[in-house]
Amino acid sequence: MDTKTEVVKYLDYDRIWYYIRLSLKTKLISVYPNEIDFLKYIDEILMNDEASQESLVTSFESNPNIRSKLLKVVTSSATDVRMTFASMAHSRADNLNIVKQLLPEPLLEYNGSIRTKKLMAYAQAVRYSPSDIPHWKELFLSELDTVGPHYEQCRRSGLVGLLELEAYPEIINFFNNDKAKGLSSDNFYMLDYLNNDNLAISEFIKKIDELHHYFKLSDTDSDIDLKVGEFIKQGYESDLERTQLGKNLLRKYYNGLSENKTIQEVLGLAKQNGFTSQIKLMLLQKISLTPKYGLAWINEQNTIARLLVENYSWEEVSENFGQYLGQPEGIICSLESGVLGWFAVGWLDSPFANWVRCQSQANIQAFTMTNKILASIVLEDNQLLEKTVLELANQNFVDWEHYSFLREALIKWAQSHIALPIILEWLKSSNYYLFSLALSLIKEVTDINIDYDQMVDSFNDLIKIEKKSVFDCSSVMDYQQSSLMTQLFSKITLAC
Repeated sequence: MDTKTEVVKYLDYDRIWYYIRLSLKTKLISVYPNEIDFLKYIDEILMNDEASQESLVTSFESNPNIRSKLLKVVTSSATDVRMTFASMAHSRADNLNIVKQLLPEPLLEYNGSIRTKKLMAYAQAVRYSPSDIPHWKELFLSELDTVGPHYEQCRRSGLVGLLELEAYPEIINFFNNDKAKGLSSDNFYMLDYLNNDNLAISEFIKKIDELHHYFKLSDTDSDIDLKVGEFIKQGYESDLERTQLGKNLLRKYYNGLSENKTIQEVLGLAKQNGFTSQIKLMLLQKISLTPKYGLAWINEQNTIARLLVENYSWEEVSENFGQYLGQPEGIICSLESGVLGWFAVGWLDSPFANWVRCQSQANIQAFTMTNKILASIVLEDNQLLEKTVLELANQNFVDWEHYSFLREALIKWAQSHIALPIILEWLKSSNYYLFSLALSLIKEVTDINIDYDQMVDSFNDLIKIEKKSVFDCSSVMDYQQSSLMTQLFSKITLAC
C-alpha cells in the first residue's frame, strides 16, 4: 500500500484548505527528501510565511542545492525561519566564521527572541576561539548600556550573551556600579510587556543560581531582585522551580500571600506544601453554587473539582463539605457544568455517584456534555459516551482552545478500564468523528497494540469522502493541529 501516493491524491482535492495542503507538502518533502517528484514543492514552501522550514533544515543539510536556497531566505524571511537558523547555528556553533555566514549582522535583528538566540550562537562559537572572547565580552557589555529605540531588548540579549560566555565577574562588576544599582526585573526590563523576549527571560532564570552565588562573593549588598508574582503571571514559574534560588523565592512568595487567594495561587501553595487539609478547605471554598457564564469560569470550576477528587477521598472531604457547601443532595443541581461529573467519577462511594446511578436515561440525556462523558464512566456505559461524541459533530465554528474541561473529561474516560476496547473499535471505524477521537486519545491508553496498516487503510478511505466537515474530534483534543489528515499522516509516517 503506497501511502505517499494517497497523500498526493489528497493534495489535489479541491476543497482542502490551503494551509493544510502546505503543511502536508512540507511533511512529504521532509519525510521523503530523496523523492525527486516532491522537490517541486520546495519553492512554494520557502516563499510562504506560514510554512515551517525547521524540518527542511534537518532533512536537506547535506543537499547543497536546497541548502543554498534556504540560506538565501534566512535574513529576509519570516520570524520562524530566522529563529530556526539561529537555533541550528547555536546548537552547532563550534566555528565563528560559519556562524557569521549564517547569521550576519546579529545586532540589527529587530525581533527580541531571535536577537537573543543569535547572540547566544555567537557567544557559543566564540568559546571555541579564545582570542576573540575579549572583543565579544566588550561588545556584550556595551549592549548593557544601550540607549535609543528598543534599548530594552538590546540590554536583555547582551546580558544573555554574557551569561552564555559565563562572564559572571564582568556581569557582577557592571551591576555593582552606581549606574546600574543592582540587577532587578525592573531595571533590566525582564518583564517588558510591549517587547517581551521569552527566550532571554528563560535563559536568565536558568543562570540565577550562578549569578546569586557571584553576587554573594562580591562583598556588597547587591543581589538579584525579582518580582516573583509577575514572573508567575507571565508563565515562568516552572523555570523558577528548576533553580534553587527560584524555589526559595516561590516558597517565600506563596507562604506570604493574603487569605483571599486565586485558584492559581492555591495551586502554587500546594506545590510548595503539598495537598494539605488547609488546601482542601481552600478548594472547597472555591466551589461555586452560582454558575456563571464564560468558559474561563467553567474551566476553573472543573479544575477545582478535579483537584479535590484526585487528592482527597470522599471520607476526607465529607467532614467539611456540609459546612462550606451544604448537603450534597441539596446542591447537586446548583453545581457548574462538569463539577457533578468529577465528584461522581472521583468519589464512587459518594452521594454524587449514587445520585447519577439513580437517574433515568431521559434525565442523563439532559446532562451537560461534560457531565455525560464523566457519567458514562460511573455507569460504565460506552453507548452514552459514543452518543455524546457524535453530538460534538454538530458543534461547528467553535474555538476549542478554551474547552480544557471537555478535553480533561475525555482523557479521564480514555484512562478508565472501559475505554480500551472501544478506542480500538473506533480506530477501525469509518465514522469520521469516532476515528479522529480515537486517534487523539491513543496516547492516553497504556498497553495498546495499534494496527498501523489498518490506520493507513482508514486514512485512504477517509480521503475519498467527497464531503468532509470542517470539524473533526482532533480539533477538540489537539486544537493547535490543523486537521485530522495532517495529524494522521504525521503519526503514520513516524510509525513506519
